[in-house]
Amino acid sequence: TMNHFCSQIHIASVDLGGRLTIQKSKGLQFKFVLIPFCDWSMNHEGFKNPLLWVDSNRAPFNELGKVAVKYTSDLKNTLFEDAYRNEYTKVHLDNLNLLYVAFTRAEHGLIVFTKGKDNKLTTVGDLIYGSVGNSALQEKIKNGILEWGEVQFAREPAGGEEPEMIQLTGY
Repeated sequence: TMNHFCSQIHIASVDLGGRLTIQKSKGLQFKFVLIPFCDWSMNHEGFKNPLLWVDSNRAPFNELGKVAVKYTSDLKNTLFEDAYRNEYTKVHLDNLNLLYVAFTRAEHGLIVFTKGKDNKLTTVGDLIYGSVGNSALQEKIKNGILEWGEVQFAREPAGGEEPEMIQLTGY
């Protein structure tokens, strides 16, 4: 499990570099990229739902001009369904683009942690899990972990020296 994996990590003289948001990494490349929480929502979430400013050509809303409606799935099958579907498409595309940027920064290695398994594709983790699970890579999944390729360290610890051990107590 991720909790077990994260309880002990061996660092073998690796320059851990810095932390960047995915947005700030656009246009940059790194030897290795670690994405620890690759399970953000594909859609707006609850209290973060934006207001959509929409028009209607039907009474009584046509007399008001632009009307602010909260973006929720309740807008389906209403006068504002087109605005809902447009925003739904945009936010999903934005999150696919974010995932693309995250996955294309690594030159040598990409390590991704996700808890996706939902067939509804509500998170990018669900998308990853569904894509890998429905491909030739499925046979490489062991105990819920996909390992593909191998990690090569820049140098081995000298003279029987053990790699430095760090303990993560929370994240």
